[in-house]
Amino acid sequence: MDLKKIEKKTFINALYQDGIFDFILGSVFFIIGIEFLTGADFLIPLGFIVLVIGWAVKKKIIEPRIGKVKFSAKRNRSIMHAVLVLVISVFFGMIFIFVANSGIGNIPIGAIIIPLNILVVFVLIAYFLGYDILYLYAFLLASGVAGFEILKSRAFTNPYFLIVPSGIIMLIGMIKFIRFMMKYPHPK
Repeated sequence: MDLKKIEKKTFINALYQDGIFDFILGSVFFIIGIEFLTGADFLIPLGFIVLVIGWAVKKKIIEPRIGKVKFSAKRNRSIMHAVLVLVISVFFGMIFIFVANSGIGNIPIGAIIIPLNILVVFVLIAYFLGYDILYLYAFLLASGVAGFEILKSRAFTNPYFLIVPSGIIMLIGMIKFIRFMMKYPHPK
C-alpha cells in the first residue's frame, strides 16, 4: 500500500469518523438559524459552548477509544491552510456584512456574497483536508443562506432555510457518532 494513502485514511478516520466535527458544524449554523427565528441574541454564545463540548468529547470519549495521532509536516500544513482560509473568510465576511444592505438590482448583495463565501470556504477546506462530505455541506449551507437572504430582502424572514440544512448536517454527525460508538466500544 501507498504510505500517502494510509496517512490520508488515518487522517480522515482520526478527525472525522466520529461525527463530532459534523455535529459541531451543524450545531453552529442551527444556533444561528434559531437566533434568527426567535431573535434571542443570547443564543449566539452557545456556538462557543458547542465547540468546548465537542473538544471535551474528543478528549474524554473518542481518544480513549482510538488513541491520538501525530501527522506529518505536510498534513499539518494542509490543516494550517484550512485554518487560514477560515480566518480570511471570517475577516472578509465581517467586511461584507457592512455592505450587505446594498443590493444589485432586486437581489441583495448578501444573497450573493455570503453564500459564495460559504461555498468557496467549504470547498477549499474540503480540498485541503481531503474531507469530501464538506462539498455536500458547502452546497447545503450556501443554498440555505442564499434562500434566507433572498426572502429576507422581500420582508419574509424564513430561518428554516438555515435550520433545515444544519439539521441535516447534525443528523449526519449523530449517525456517524453512533456508528463510531458501536464500532469502538469503551476500552476496558
